Amino acid sequence: MTHNEKFHQFISDKENLMKLFDHMNDGLIVTDDRQRIIWVNPAYEKITGYTKEELLDKNPNYVASGKTPRAMYDMMWETLEKEGTWTGRLLNQRKNGQEFWSSLTITHIKKDTPENSFYIAFTRDVTSTIQKHERMKEMAYRDNLTGLPNYNYFTEHASNLLEKAKKEDKVTALLFLDLDRFKNVNNSIGHFYGDQLLKMIGKRLENAVCDRGLVSRFGGDEFTIILEPVTSIHKLKPILTQIFDNVSQPVEIGDREVRITASIGGSLYPEHGTDVESLVQNADYAMYRAKEDGCNSFSLFQDEFRVETLSKITIENELRQALNRNEFEVYYQVQMNLHNEQPYGVEALVRWNHPTKGVLTPFHFLDVAEEAGLIKHIDKWVLEEACRETQAWRKEGFDDLIVSVNVSKPFFESEEFEKVVLQTLEKTGLPPQLLSLEISENINILNVERSFRKLEHLREIGILISLDDFGTGYSSMGQLKRFPIDVLKIDQSFVRHSNGKDKDAAIVRFILNLAKVLGFEVVCEGIETEEQQNFLKSEGCDYAQGYFYSKPIAGKQCKQFLLDIKGKCH
Repeated sequence: MTHNEKFHQFISDKENLMKLFDHMNDGLIVTDDRQRIIWVNPAYEKITGYTKEELLDKNPNYVASGKTPRAMYDMMWETLEKEGTWTGRLLNQRKNGQEFWSSLTITHIKKDTPENSFYIAFTRDVTSTIQKHERMKEMAYRDNLTGLPNYNYFTEHASNLLEKAKKEDKVTALLFLDLDRFKNVNNSIGHFYGDQLLKMIGKRLENAVCDRGLVSRFGGDEFTIILEPVTSIHKLKPILTQIFDNVSQPVEIGDREVRITASIGGSLYPEHGTDVESLVQNADYAMYRAKEDGCNSFSLFQDEFRVETLSKITIENELRQALNRNEFEVYYQVQMNLHNEQPYGVEALVRWNHPTKGVLTPFHFLDVAEEAGLIKHIDKWVLEEACRETQAWRKEGFDDLIVSVNVSKPFFESEEFEKVVLQTLEKTGLPPQLLSLEISENINILNVERSFRKLEHLREIGILISLDDFGTGYSSMGQLKRFPIDVLKIDQSFVRHSNGKDKDAAIVRFILNLAKVLGFEVVCEGIETEEQQNFLKSEGCDYAQGYFYSKPIAGKQCKQFLLDIKGKCH
């Protein structure tokens, strides 16, 4: 007897077949042609919680949860009619009310008459498998820190909303939000509390948007928001107002109160893009414009933003290459002693020898360098190059020439600032008393006690400290008295257009008298005429610089300029 014959003999024995069905782990249900249950096996009773007696003559939908879409059943019956079998999943309900997922394979056994035909279904409880899959999906779609939807989920949801807006001929907005100065806050309160702050901001954004859209964490301190389609863009204004209000409320972090604001950029469907990627990118461009406008503000995308941002990205990439390729050069502007009309010092000013655009002043790249975190690297390079070149000029007889080097806020506030300055002096051999570090009044460090100590330590070894751009910032007289400085630099805006008798001249006169009382020397910038020079002389100003003496020039030219002046004196 063949194996096939042995199998048919086995299943032809009813007792053997029933034992097989009774011991199956999968549920088995049989109905007549009118879908009335005529038999179930023990596994099906265990899965549903119903006994065979309770299920006989019932329709299989007796265990339905009522949550399976009608379209699913329509597709099931259509497939059974065409192909005679269907496999799929249905959400059902046990006798105790608990829902469960059934994986079903239903086959229509057709005979010569409907009365002799029946349906047979094998079912398995796959609830745990689906729940595990849902948990994995949830993890894949949730941000680990804030619990908000992550960008993967956001992209899918936003795509669906754009389809909805298209069908309903409506508009919708996508918002890109970035917390203002979060890095500074994070550094001051610590990363643990910084994470707590991000969680709180995430909840506040959800509360502000509610069911009017979806909030997700894009990454870092950035969030994206897609709003439900609306008939008019004006309906979005109240949401923005609520977002700004919620974010700006004080937050209790540890034992302190923290306040933070946000910059938001927005793009509109379909005006600014018809897909999620384009809308996010354009909203990002707009967000950067909002930051440039002073933070804590909203900016709606305009085409010019894209051009500006792409230009900045290009400059940033070229700046990184410029550092590696030594494309920077130090230019110098001579500072004159007004008492003897001899060079007192030089101010070091960076220039970029761009391979295609020629020599670029800081106006064209310094803001981008600061945003990109490159400014302190440029500062370090300028400091070393200026000290090296000034030390070389000492061999030409300029023993007392002082070099002034500008210090940016990122460089000054870095942990390595003092160490880099001291190492540079040691490396180049320049005496400390010939280096003047220029700290701008506008970098808002005057109220930081640590800054006082840092500068005082450098002064103790002989380095000069200059307060640059004086008169344009917000220094109080008390801070000025405490601030460890040697030189005040009067900003050029008070001199360049002054006739010696106007309000600007009065301010210059006041600063000169104040400096005399406090024991500071003064360098006045922006001298362009002999009249301006004579006015400063008559008021007792010590030093001056400007185009009247020399524009900023390259090192070799500056050396020759100094030699020429020295030659005239002899």
